[in-house]
Amino acid sequence: MLGRGIAAMGLALCVVASAVMAREWTDQTGKFKTEAEFISLKDGIVKLRKPDGKEITVPQDKLSYSDQAFLSKLPKTSSGTPLAARDFVEIKPPEGVTLGEVRRFKKGGAASCLVFSPDGATLASGFSGSLTLRNVPQQKLLRKNEKLGKLYSVNACAFLPDGNRILAGGSGAVYVFELDALEQLRVVHSLPSSGGLAHVAISRDGSKAVGGGSEDKLFYWDLNTGKMLASFAGFKDEIRACYITPSGKQAMATDGATLRLFDLAEKKEIESMDLMTGYAYHAAFSPDGQYVAVSSRDKLCIWNTISGQGHEITYNRRQLSLCFSTDSQMLFSGDDNSLNEWEPATGERLKSTKYDELTNVTQIACSPDGRHIAIAGGSSSNDMIVLRIAE
Repeated sequence: MLGRGIAAMGLALCVVASAVMAREWTDQTGKFKTEAEFISLKDGIVKLRKPDGKEITVPQDKLSYSDQAFLSKLPKTSSGTPLAARDFVEIKPPEGVTLGEVRRFKKGGAASCLVFSPDGATLASGFSGSLTLRNVPQQKLLRKNEKLGKLYSVNACAFLPDGNRILAGGSGAVYVFELDALEQLRVVHSLPSSGGLAHVAISRDGSKAVGGGSEDKLFYWDLNTGKMLASFAGFKDEIRACYITPSGKQAMATDGATLRLFDLAEKKEIESMDLMTGYAYHAAFSPDGQYVAVSSRDKLCIWNTISGQGHEITYNRRQLSLCFSTDSQMLFSGDDNSLNEWEPATGERLKSTKYDELTNVTQIACSPDGRHIAIAGGSSSNDMIVLRIAE
């Protein structure tokens, strides 16, 4: 268990975040009242998160008219549902398979970034001067895009919520691309950056993004205009992970040594919290922002950003990749040729699976529906594997 000083700062971090993100919800009688953050709306059920982290569900038709008006104003998908709720493409497993490998892209190649599309149908990977798109259900290559303008090495990529645009950056440039019917990329915006982008996070409504990398700065962009809104300096090393809160009003970023919280509207830092001493290799935030994990040469540390408490795990293999499950209840890490599963709340390693055919497990991506993960190796001769982790 990590120290008491971190817990105190973590509490301050939580109070500020809750005050900004939450709103009061009431039912039509006025008897039910609670302060909570909106998570999702699906099949008439509204999921909310209270300031203490507890999640509750409420039938949409029982909420007050003002709450229903609030929901009606949320950004929508083309089908008319709030972006927090999404229909996912089904990835049918092979006959007799319930868990484990369901798709394999032979010699899928090395990847420096890996991400599923919002509906889970497409897997995008970047490496060197290419951005490759694959159809997961059909297990086929859609297109390897190699004409990327001044983007010479794709180290970070993320789909926007509409699934038709993708942000990609690395050495040379940061672009917002639009996908056409043939999966070709058209540059919509070239985002201002000093280069070296390695990590990016996009707001839930797809209008903003934060990103950083080797420049030791966090950049904040407007994706509708392509303009930089702010940059935050002062990191001790290159940024290892970044995160935008569901409200879009705050962001977190870490270089492994420090966790920093920013107010995006005021364009200023709110709070910081010390994390790991020594050189950090990789980091990841959970989708709900409750956890941040950092790996070093021989350690894996997991912190609860709400309580500030965490777990320091001594491990004799350097973790080459980190990714939380969609529900934030599991942490996946990759080392030389193994995929490890950890419980963030306890720091316990639950499972380790070897993949001898992979040189290294350098990238992990979780599907939006939480049922699958994709892993990629560090060699161009390695396969890219999609695994079912939940029925």
